[in-house]
Amino acid sequence: MEIVCVRLTSGAKLRESIYEIAQEHDIEAGIILTCLGSLQAVNIRLAGAMAALSTQANFEIISLTGTFNNCSQGHFHISVSDKEGNCLGGHLLDDNIVATTAEIVLGILPKKQFLREKDPETGYLELIIKNDLLR
Repeated sequence: MEIVCVRLTSGAKLRESIYEIAQEHDIEAGIILTCLGSLQAVNIRLAGAMAALSTQANFEIISLTGTFNNCSQGHFHISVSDKEGNCLGGHLLDDNIVATTAEIVLGILPKKQFLREKDPETGYLELIIKNDLLR
């Protein structure tokens, strides 16, 4: 596995930045190994919800997990906590804005490709894994 380490600064968009990094490094199969930092705006979809939960306040990033590729296809879950220690989490959407920093470590899985295709059963774009690709 190859590793890419990045630090995002204030004002960066979290999800969008991950896709930019994937394109810069031509990551066909990537995973989030760790992420910590803070957000000034949170935009997530809670479990089972159709609409986004969007709020502007200071949040600490507790965890971020996910799989992604260089075609802006990914699936990310985030947990954040507020100033009182209350946590919330869900699907990471666009427009989550870094407050001070976000320290991210990405793993690149060689000879693999992550794609997303609509699953007729779930109705969602689901992960398709292609193995042993020539690089």
